[in-house]
Amino acid sequence: MRVFLFGLCICSIFLGHQVEAQFSGDVMGQNISVALSPQYPNPGETVTATLDDYALGIVGGEIEWLIDGAMLSDSKNSRKITFVASEVGKPQTVEVRLKLPTGALMSTKSTIVPIYVDIIIEPQTYTPLFYQGRGLPSFGSPVILTAIVTNSSGLIDPGTHTYSWFLNDTALGGGPIRGGHKTKMVVPYGESSIITLSIIDRNGVTIAQRLVEVPSVKVDVQFYEVSTLFGLSEKSVVGNLPLIGNSTTVRAVPYNLDRSAVNGDIFTEWKINNRKQTSASRDPFEVTLLRQGVGSSQVSFKVRNLSALIQSDEESFTVQY
Repeated sequence: MRVFLFGLCICSIFLGHQVEAQFSGDVMGQNISVALSPQYPNPGETVTATLDDYALGIVGGEIEWLIDGAMLSDSKNSRKITFVASEVGKPQTVEVRLKLPTGALMSTKSTIVPIYVDIIIEPQTYTPLFYQGRGLPSFGSPVILTAIVTNSSGLIDPGTHTYSWFLNDTALGGGPIRGGHKTKMVVPYGESSIITLSIIDRNGVTIAQRLVEVPSVKVDVQFYEVSTLFGLSEKSVVGNLPLIGNSTTVRAVPYNLDRSAVNGDIFTEWKINNRKQTSASRDPFEVTLLRQGVGSSQVSFKVRNLSALIQSDEESFTVQY
């Protein structure tokens, strides 16, 4: 089973761009801008800056690029440049100057200051104790999201910022919340969802934005033998299970099932050779298999969360006598 580590999804993003445009000559009131790709790069990441002057409808202008005031001589008359984003906490200014054929000069600047934003994604779904990864989000299951912001001085107090979380196009928590670095979502139907986070400082300036894709997976039932001496085996039953003694106990483990369903509204069913089993065990996820002469039997298990029917799975294996 593929393991996805949702423990610490560490990602670096930047302060909102501060753009300043300057104009002179007979083009006063017109507009040029710089488009950055990616818009919020990681520290040390290669960034592409593109001049957007299409609103002017003028060709033949001379273009100059500057990074932190230093002219990029090898980028003269280039409509786009690439550069490396600065380190955390160090402001970086990208400037483009456009000299039109009429002699008028236009310029625009964009300043970015890098910070780190760590988003911790914690699906509240089931996995066995020995499993070293985390459960994955499944339809209808809750997920806890936590944002941790770090600048060059260390962790930022979440109470000094306002957090705006969106699940696809729906605001979580009713809208922006001061100190709301933690929120909760319920996984909607679909293969994945997009979480959008915006962080605003006490001056009302957006200092960071982040988009995270949260997948939605199916419940995945795996089978494990249970030993009276060693407990639950860490090796799953795949295909066939040779019965060495006269009996054995098998446990069905519903990976990625909503944890709350285990204590409430849940349907389980064991079958041996298509015959429903009435287990004497108090645990509906376990069945005891007895030797039935020579041959084999087909064992199947079905689980369904009655509060979210799409959270279900049915798997089987063959026990060899």
